[in-house]
Amino acid sequence: YNHLLQSIEELKQENQRTVERERQQADFLRITSHELKTPIASSLALVEGMLYNVGDFKDHDTYLRKCRDILQEQSVLVQSVLDATNLDIGVKSHQETIDVKSLIEQNLDSYYILAETHSYQFSSTLTSYRVTANPAYLLKAIKNLLDNAFRYTRAGGVIHLSLSEGRLILENQAEQLLTDEELKHIFQPFYRPDFSRDRKDGGTGMGLYMVQQILDQHGFSVV
Repeated sequence: YNHLLQSIEELKQENQRTVERERQQADFLRITSHELKTPIASSLALVEGMLYNVGDFKDHDTYLRKCRDILQEQSVLVQSVLDATNLDIGVKSHQETIDVKSLIEQNLDSYYILAETHSYQFSSTLTSYRVTANPAYLLKAIKNLLDNAFRYTRAGGVIHLSLSEGRLILENQAEQLLTDEELKHIFQPFYRPDFSRDRKDGGTGMGLYMVQQILDQHGFSVV
């Protein structure tokens, strides 16, 4: 009887997780559709303007370049969406016991070069910590966090990465601090603060969403 009750409880919990995953997938598809709608409409408007030689659109060379730029941005976005939808399968495959310190150290050279090039003060303090994880996806999450730190650190600012007792901490002197309201949304798909949208390298808004998804599926928490 107790075993039966335990099985029923486990089935209830799994059902709740399934319902939540389906809700998240529906929300993700809805947000993705909305994100793609405007650039597609913009591209169509540019093409129609050139086809009918309306006003300034007679300058085909200029507007073809604009159309190409929009399509290139959407190509990056679509690839990010595809990566996100394959996370469930990818993270659960090829898991192994790894030393996070070694994994990070093997991939820090490019960041030290980047720091020297852009006059950042980058340093790291890492201690060994072993986990069972998919190394490729775990590295993808860590590098995404590092990329964000470098992208939004003020000129000449300090960036420090530390790993101690199972906690990975990334500190940087940001050029612009997020508000409490912005912090609530930074892990949502396609979310970008206004100042990020104004930058040419503002990204697609998928990076931190994927970080959280990867860490969640490994059973790690992000704060």
